[in-house]
Amino acid sequence: MLDTTVRSVRDVIRAAAAALADAGCDTPRLDAELLLCEALGAGWSRPRLVAADAAPLDPAALARFETLLARRRVREPVAYILGRKDFRRISLTVDRRVLIPRPETELLVEVGLTLPSAACVVDIGTGSGAVALALKDERPDLRVTGIDVSNDALAVARANGRRLGLSVRFVEADLLDSATYDAVVANLPYVADRVGGQLAPEIRRYEPSGALFAGSNGLDVIGLRSGRPRAGRRRSPVTDSAPVDPAEAATRFERCMAVGGLAVFPSDTVYGLACNANNAFAVERLYLLKRRPRSKPSAVMFFALESALESLPELGARTRAALARLLPGRVGTLVPNTAGRFPLACGEDASTLGLRVPAVEALAEVRAPVLQSSANRAGGPDPRTLAEVPELLRVGVDLVIDGGELPGTPSTVVDLRSYERDGSWSVIRPGAVSEQALSEAL
Repeated sequence: MLDTTVRSVRDVIRAAAAALADAGCDTPRLDAELLLCEALGAGWSRPRLVAADAAPLDPAALARFETLLARRRVREPVAYILGRKDFRRISLTVDRRVLIPRPETELLVEVGLTLPSAACVVDIGTGSGAVALALKDERPDLRVTGIDVSNDALAVARANGRRLGLSVRFVEADLLDSATYDAVVANLPYVADRVGGQLAPEIRRYEPSGALFAGSNGLDVIGLRSGRPRAGRRRSPVTDSAPVDPAEAATRFERCMAVGGLAVFPSDTVYGLACNANNAFAVERLYLLKRRPRSKPSAVMFFALESALESLPELGARTRAALARLLPGRVGTLVPNTAGRFPLACGEDASTLGLRVPAVEALAEVRAPVLQSSANRAGGPDPRTLAEVPELLRVGVDLVIDGGELPGTPSTVVDLRSYERDGSWSVIRPGAVSEQALSEAL
């Protein structure tokens, strides 16, 4: 109970925020303001609270607020208390039958919005229908289906669809049906059972466990079959933490790239994020997942020097000889791109190409070029272990290869754009290979 002498909006918010902070809530003042708006009724908003901060509260409103506050003090999520959650342009009804939509889930919608006109999309594990309904709201031309194993969740999703007037088909299913889809989006369970006790009380006590947990390593519901991401109750053989057979890793990596998937993989320096260098949809998805501006270039990676040189026949003899002395290895190079190759990787400067050929035994048989970047969010630390790859990336890709602990120092980037003309070069980014070693090679 709040102090009975507390009556003004300002004092109520201050006292409630202090109580929520003592309870361990992360955003006590915001929570207090949202709950007070709910108690005051229609027409109240946070800006209106500021304008009325000295106004007294009537006893009935204060009583309603204290009831809501008591629920939040035991860490019930605000979205469940209010019964709704805003997601992009829509407001969704939510309760304990469904997960609360997170801001990071908007990434799936952003990717889906890049699909061609009238594409057929399926949202696996639709829950409240957040992703499916947001896609339909922002792209009415899309044909959207949401599937879930939970009838309770589907009841929430269907009610949201009716209330919003959005024609999305919701179906009870565990896996993809026999229908053909242009795209699959999925926000599947990915939390390892063993870490359940470490989750915040809001999640651990209130959100549906079936939508959160996925076995001992969090990967039981994420698999890769026939080159297509799908839900299921089995584990993909390349997402296990056990050592990966080199031949199997290369085969699955190539298949993932061929169908436009994304992969987290071990390079010879840090973990990388890769996609087909010539697939515009896959490249867009990679940039969105990393939150990397499209104006920024990425490297094109080959896993064999011969493949790189065959793909860039216009490179001069002097430059080719320099590359042969440096690669494969922990060096990234900038080379002239006179033929305008791999435009999706070049950012704003199509005259320059970033080229990388790592020494990765497990992927040495891969021949197709990939667009590659570090497996981190833009500006984040470079991961040396799979555990250091941000969770959003690990669950947002189609294939994960665990190569154990890597050296952890990024590649040295060398500018060879003038090397053909006069033999000059410079280090753009210091890294795993010293400038002295480069001098000896060049």
